[in-house]
Amino acid sequence: MDYGIKSFSWLAALLVCGLFFALGARGLNEPDEGRYANMAGEILEDEGHGWLDPVLSDVHHYDKPPMIYWVTALSIRTFGYGEAATRLPSALGAVLALAGLGWAAWRLHGGRAAWWTLLVCGTMLQFWTLARWLTPDMLLTGWVTLAIALWVECRRRGGAWRWWLASLFCWAAAWWTKATLALVPLLGLYVALLVTGDRAGRRALRFPLLVPAIILLGAPWYLLMMREHHDLVHFFFGRELAGRMTGHADGRHGPVYYYAMISALGWLPWWPWAVVAMKFKNREPGWWRRAPELWLIVSGLLVFTLTSSKLPTYTLTLAPWAALGMARLIVPLTGRRPLRAALLLTAGAWLALLLTASVLVTRYESQLGRNSSLREVSAYLAKHGAQRIYADRYWPGLEVYFGEEVYYVTDRSLLQTKADTNLAADSAHFVSPRQFTELPASAYAGAWFVHYRRQQDSPLTVQPTTVIIGDFELWPLSR
Repeated sequence: MDYGIKSFSWLAALLVCGLFFALGARGLNEPDEGRYANMAGEILEDEGHGWLDPVLSDVHHYDKPPMIYWVTALSIRTFGYGEAATRLPSALGAVLALAGLGWAAWRLHGGRAAWWTLLVCGTMLQFWTLARWLTPDMLLTGWVTLAIALWVECRRRGGAWRWWLASLFCWAAAWWTKATLALVPLLGLYVALLVTGDRAGRRALRFPLLVPAIILLGAPWYLLMMREHHDLVHFFFGRELAGRMTGHADGRHGPVYYYAMISALGWLPWWPWAVVAMKFKNREPGWWRRAPELWLIVSGLLVFTLTSSKLPTYTLTLAPWAALGMARLIVPLTGRRPLRAALLLTAGAWLALLLTASVLVTRYESQLGRNSSLREVSAYLAKHGAQRIYADRYWPGLEVYFGEEVYYVTDRSLLQTKADTNLAADSAHFVSPRQFTELPASAYAGAWFVHYRRQQDSPLTVQPTTVIIGDFELWPLSR
């Protein structure tokens, strides 16, 4: 098999088409996609909330640096509101990651290893799924992977400063996307260089200089926000930094084997092939000591395992390097025609399964529990003349689909700091159950109530006239 430009072009076309196939077919899932789309939309509102202070449902929200909101807002401004436009930052992050990974693999191990690495990564379940899901994680992965590729080039060119500075720029962009999470793969890379004894790699990385430079370039937004909102000092260093290590306020916990389980699922279908490949006697003794990607992955998984906060998206930055490691194990099998055919058949069948699932899931998007889409609900209400919506659960995607006349009947506020004086804006979209029952009759004219059927408590009992769409009951309000 020829691993030249033509072969890479066909593979790149296949992977990009697969990533963008039916990108906007599925409605925005809650709460993540709805939240990020909501915050990007707030930037573009006529009255404008500005580009520096992130706003969610008219309430200041500081969980993430603003990069993902900026890129999503620019995509929406360019292509208009739509699911594909809102997910474009993640898809572009995947393209960046594949470009950086292919570049690094080519420089380190040659064309054949690079080709199979791209095929493995582009069809990996975790990578493919999150490339089509609006979160900061894939954009973060794109910046991180490209940063490591630039380090590989810097190493190859004797530590040339221009390549190091380009790598620093990508690390800084990663920080502006998801802050300290960007440092985990960097730490893993440094550990890998120590374990493998790669002195040239350490000199090119300039780790003692790189880390403070990343923090210095990433600090301005945090410093500006803490200067304007003094309570954010505790929020950033307490809830967001220490809290993720010792016990996050959102209760994102899991067993000690959580990330081993996530990796076993997310890195399908290729790790079983890697296990099979390890049984073949085609590697030098002690090969694992000279596999930096292995130590990068092990170090990253250990860090995530030791943290209290658990989310399946955290390990995405490790996925490209897992693909490289698995591809290096699999490559010797490709010299045997039947095994090479079986590997290609695996990739083709798996990709067909993923594409089919991306189409079929649209039929059940209103029945996914907390991840349900509100697209169908909003379309029904708009068609039937709804002028405003009340909901007994916070669904940020409702505002994306229906507009500003959405109100959440809940006692839970989105305010994150005591110093946040945006209480008037907070009450604009949020009313307590007591306030809801005391609303004047005029507030019910043209109004509908959206009840989440898996919600045990609700300020209203089931109404005589009920429309059921998936996990939601829709009640026209009247007095």
